[in-house]
Amino acid sequence: MAPWSALIFFVSFYFVSNKNIRYIIPLFSLSLIIMICSTLFTNIMEPIYRQGSFAGGYMVTAHLISIGVVFVIAFILTGLEKRPLFLAGYIITAIVGIYGIIITDTRMPLLSTLLTIVLILIIRLKWKGVILSLILIAVSFLYIINSPAMMYRFAELSKGLINPATSHGWRVHLWLNSLQLIKEYPIFGIGGGAFEIYMDSMMPQNINLPKGHAHNSYIMQLVTYGIIGFISFCMFYGKIAFDLIKNMFKSPYALIGSAVMIAYFLEALTENNMGLSFSRMQCLFLTGLMLGLVNKNTCEK
Repeated sequence: MAPWSALIFFVSFYFVSNKNIRYIIPLFSLSLIIMICSTLFTNIMEPIYRQGSFAGGYMVTAHLISIGVVFVIAFILTGLEKRPLFLAGYIITAIVGIYGIIITDTRMPLLSTLLTIVLILIIRLKWKGVILSLILIAVSFLYIINSPAMMYRFAELSKGLINPATSHGWRVHLWLNSLQLIKEYPIFGIGGGAFEIYMDSMMPQNINLPKGHAHNSYIMQLVTYGIIGFISFCMFYGKIAFDLIKNMFKSPYALIGSAVMIAYFLEALTENNMGLSFSRMQCLFLTGLMLGLVNKNTCEK
């Protein structure tokens, strides 16, 4: 992970306060709704397969909306926002945001978003959260089965686990080849920029497949930087996640930060979101804000 990415976390961590957070969250939500509107507009004006937004292609757009929606919904559930108009704006942003993820036809950002929302609903609202979660899942399911593009994406899963012509099939090939490289270069890895060079000779040659990264952030870190780099990677992200989760039932800000980290970690199972600068910056900025408020409020007490 580039050192400047950590700088974003530490800047938000040290400079956030209970005063400026009142402006940061609305402005973040405003920027999120603008990007969602850009996604909707792009898909209306250019109704071809899998459109993105001004932020980039469909994948990075889905990642950014996913984490943003989780952040906004977790914030709503904390009850910190007392202004009715602002609260209504956040709710609209969250609903339209989920729709924005669906029209990008990306499976893992959608699943990780729904799973994280279900988790925080249950944590925060108990049995009411279970009921709301079931409603959310039912509505999402009904929309997905009536969306030809999204149905195609999920139906593709039935075409075989290692079929290289499918999105999950070439992921499996990438993972298996990555594990082979990890065995050969376990300590320091193959180094940055070398992954695609190795995959050119290791992946099936009869089909053009994406080879730029492993489509799994954990495997990508391990194969690129080896055990030494992976330990540093785990210590950095692990420390943030641990401090947030251990305070999740004590601070509303820790709950919000935990939700962001959970969604981010889930997406990393099939995506290289930790290798995408926009996704990484967004996650570290938001978790830095939340963890900074947790620490400041704890010290003030």
